[in-house]
Amino acid sequence: MDGDANLRSALQHASRRQRAAATSRARLAAQSSRTAAAETAAAASARDLILAACETFGLDRLPPAVLVERLAALAHHQNGSDAAGPSDRVREGSRHPMQSDPPDRSIAVFVKISRHAASARCALLHAAGLQWNGRRGGWSGRVAPDAQERLRAEFGDRLSVDAPDPPRTSPADPPTPVPLVAGQVDREPEPPAGDPLPGKLRKARGRRLPALSVEPYASARLQTPTEGPVHRLSMAELAEVIVEIVAAEGPVDLDLVAACIKNHWRMANVDKRLREAVRAAVDLAARSRLVLIDGWPPEPERVWYHVRDAEIPIRDRGALPVEQRRWQHLPPPEIAATIARHLTINGPTPRGVLIADVARIVGYASTSRAMTSKIDAVITRLVERECVRIEGRAVVSAGEIPTRATSAAGWRHAVDPGLATAPPAPE
Repeated sequence: MDGDANLRSALQHASRRQRAAATSRARLAAQSSRTAAAETAAAASARDLILAACETFGLDRLPPAVLVERLAALAHHQNGSDAAGPSDRVREGSRHPMQSDPPDRSIAVFVKISRHAASARCALLHAAGLQWNGRRGGWSGRVAPDAQERLRAEFGDRLSVDAPDPPRTSPADPPTPVPLVAGQVDREPEPPAGDPLPGKLRKARGRRLPALSVEPYASARLQTPTEGPVHRLSMAELAEVIVEIVAAEGPVDLDLVAACIKNHWRMANVDKRLREAVRAAVDLAARSRLVLIDGWPPEPERVWYHVRDAEIPIRDRGALPVEQRRWQHLPPPEIAATIARHLTINGPTPRGVLIADVARIVGYASTSRAMTSKIDAVITRLVERECVRIEGRAVVSAGEIPTRATSAAGWRHAVDPGLATAPPAPE
């Protein structure tokens, strides 16, 4: 009996193993079938993409021998890149295999088109070696002259050629500084006095050259040690920290000053206690004539801190984090200084064009309704102060626009009555 039971158990065990093996083989066969189908679909998609690229670039019109030779060279280049070591790949750079011309013959181009354009157009841009540039809102890169012509035929006026880089005498020489010229208008000479403005000149006022960059916004790098919490600092020590921040980032508002202190001391957030301490320390620095406090009538809850008698800088905020690029942190004195520089270089400018150019100079590719209203309010304030005047639709310089942080600059509107009536500190 025991022998029969053992035999039946062994047979049942062998049967279970056979069923498990059969199930495993079926699963592996199904997985292999799915893998083969995916590889077939990927190969078909690659063939379709290659055929579309050949038709787009006109490779189907080449002689077969030349086409085979070019494809063989491309395959050899790809195999060589795979076999190269890390140092070889670094020396080769990120040049696209489709860019067959040497780098010194390539042209920097920009295509103004959405990132989510048709797949055929995106494949054409990728094949030409262009990459998406989110800050400019288009595709940019360097292409060969023949690739430029093909892109021109496909995209027309959406394709523009970037200005060439300035020549460098040696790798060690620093680049030549570029003067501030943003939104410069390419227009004809002004007509004689009394003559009506020609229509051609009015159209030319809206035709602008690409804006050039200005100095980037430099965030403060504090040297104060962070051995203890910031609340243990005395009011005089905190005032010294704030003066250091204002010297690097002024004009700057309370939120950015508190955020800089929070980041330096690695705090979780800016709480009410920190804001009150910063406000009290700024009051102390202002009474000591180290910091000048400005207000802005349209935003009575927001004040701006300057270093007294310092030149108001014009800065590009394009590389700042989103929290620091909000339009609320854009100081009206800096907007006024930008308007002054723009009118000095370009002369009378239509009001809408001036607003767009000012936003572009300080690092904003597009303007929201709130930012447009803020810049327009600064222009209105300058008109009230008789620093500029409106002639038709153009803004014309009429006087000196304040570009230094002084109490007589015309921007000071004391927010704290106690600060406004406080006696000046002794020299």
